Amino acid sequence: MPKPVNQRCQQCALLSASEARQKACWDSQLCHKRRSFYRHKLALAQTHQVNEPVPVLDVPLPDTVYAILYRYLIEGNILHAIAAELYRGDQLIAKTRPIHCGALTDRVLRMYLQSVLETFTHHSGTSVALFREMVDLPLSRHPCPVADCHLNPTQRLEELL
Repeated sequence: MPKPVNQRCQQCALLSASEARQKACWDSQLCHKRRSFYRHKLALAQTHQVNEPVPVLDVPLPDTVYAILYRYLIEGNILHAIAAELYRGDQLIAKTRPIHCGALTDRVLRMYLQSVLETFTHHSGTSVALFREMVDLPLSRHPCPVADCHLNPTQRLEELL
């Protein structure tokens, strides 16, 4: 562990040589080396403290086209409805109407999702082969996006009135 800084010697290093010799603590064998050490230490500390701003570079992202599938789930992870969105970079460029999945078999649902991807490919002019993300939205926290659904809170409100 390094020695602690002697505050008196550090202050003395800031004085001229003639002023330092007039101090009562001056020792001709030690003080010349200590003053030199503290002067250089202070100079180094000042050069290291110069904080030049680091340039921040803006690198443009390539325009990537991707699709996101939203799955609306009933308790127990039962698929209730789906919707999809197409993005170029961070801009939404297209989306599908949400549909109910209750009457759809797995095969029909896969065919529908494949046709969604083909439609997105045709619309964007770029191949969209897979959904980049599948976002699961539980209906206990998110309303059903299909307007005439019995699980949609606005539909329930209209029925009560």
